[in-house]
Amino acid sequence: MFIDDFLERIGINYFMDIKHLTYFIQTYRDGSFSKAAKNLYITPQGLSKAIKTLEQELKVPLFYRSQRGIKPTEYGTYLYQHFEPLVDKLKSVLNHLNDMVNEGEKRISAGFTSGIINALSSDFISSFQASYPNVELNVVENGDLILEEAVYNEEVDLAFVIGPVNRDKFDIYSIKKEDLCVLVNVSHPLSQKTSINFTDLKNHNISIINDNFKLYHNFITKCKHSGFKPKITFPAADILTVHQLSNLNKCIGISANFVVDAVNYPNVVSIPFDDTTFSWEIYLITKKDHYLSKYVVEFINHIQNYMDRLNT
Repeated sequence: MFIDDFLERIGINYFMDIKHLTYFIQTYRDGSFSKAAKNLYITPQGLSKAIKTLEQELKVPLFYRSQRGIKPTEYGTYLYQHFEPLVDKLKSVLNHLNDMVNEGEKRISAGFTSGIINALSSDFISSFQASYPNVELNVVENGDLILEEAVYNEEVDLAFVIGPVNRDKFDIYSIKKEDLCVLVNVSHPLSQKTSINFTDLKNHNISIINDNFKLYHNFITKCKHSGFKPKITFPAADILTVHQLSNLNKCIGISANFVVDAVNYPNVVSIPFDDTTFSWEIYLITKKDHYLSKYVVEFINHIQNYMDRLNT
């Protein structure tokens, strides 16, 4: 019988294009492209194109189209009757399989650029762990560039880094923006200034976190735009070292206001930059178009909700 030969012939396409078959089944049930498109959260044009693609693959029409709407053909009715229970079963199996995978992925590896946990407050980590006590959260601290490479190589699930970030390689969530400042010992001539221009720093010894961090590169770029190469005599692996060196009057330091509030050396004054675009912008990044487990998604949602509550 032709129709049985036809059904056998399209069996491979069924497994190859479950999405289009799902679209077809919803359209058949609703009897309308516009209603089905609304239920599928796609445009009517996109749905119509998907159905036409399926018809071309199967080499038969599935719907009669007219100004009054659509009506299934005999092929469409036969396809629906035989494939509707199979597609529903396959969707159920795939959903269950996804749940099984997620249950086995109760681990999150999160990278943090040095200092970011203090900028965000560690409360968001403890509150997540209280909500998900069975999820193992592994925290790694390192430089921005090292963490970006780790995310891209899938060594960590996500990372909190300083911008700018390559949007072609990563999906990006803006988290927080911090103001940067200059650390000057009270005995230094610049300590009397109320704000700092980048040219003020020319020929002075500078301490800043090292070239594993975006702050280092962003600072050099700003200085070059101001017409000079900065004298970075003390590149540090930790932001606290920058504060210590400024306290000892060994150099001028570059830091963020939230660190100043935490360290608070009495012999050091913090002075803002004239250029307010020079800031510490924190982003949460994941590898672009990469699968994220249920718990990684929950963690991302948690930090976004946490920051929203702080900002209200």
